[in-house]
Amino acid sequence: MSSIEKSSEIKSVFSSITIEKRVNLLSSLALEITIRARGAYPTHVGEEAEVAKLIALNEIQHTITGQLANMLAKDEARYPDDVFFDILFEKAKSSFCDEDLFIAIGFAFGHVGHYIDVLSP
Repeated sequence: MSSIEKSSEIKSVFSSITIEKRVNLLSSLALEITIRARGAYPTHVGEEAEVAKLIALNEIQHTITGQLANMLAKDEARYPDDVFFDILFEKAKSSFCDEDLFIAIGFAFGHVGHYIDVLSP
């Protein structure tokens, strides 16, 4: 499955679930991103690349928690669902951590009882 197909499925399923499940999913996604970020902690080998990945995952985390806060506040000016995911995918792709994002999203959907295949190539 291509990245475009994965992102389309993610957006479609996310838009089809209740707001309560969306909030739970974003909460789970925020947690999963922190787990993925642990794999980017600097070591002595490739430290520069790891720091760049850690920064990117932090920016993704910021976008997720901002959207979550806006959803909880019932802020109608928040990003539309498709735009929100497009922003996440672009940040991940430009920082070479799109696989980390797909893995985190897969786990987050599983936490709310919607299993989608975002891990197959």
